[in-house]
Amino acid sequence: MSYIRVIFGLTTCLDLKIEKLNVKTLFLHEELEEEIYMQQSEGFEEPDNEYLVCSPKKSLYELK
Repeated sequence: MSYIRVIFGLTTCLDLKIEKLNVKTLFLHEELEEEIYMQQSEGFEEPDNEYLVCSPKKSLYELK
């Protein structure tokens, strides 16, 4: 715990910013570079529009 106090002390003395980053969920906020299409999920199909596909704008869990 004392190392955290040292880091806070240094950032205060050097007038730096501390930013928080959650690496475990970083992939959820990543913009997609390629265009991807996927089928509508079960239970979320629109009646009379079952032929439509989805195009996600952000990365999905376990997206290859």
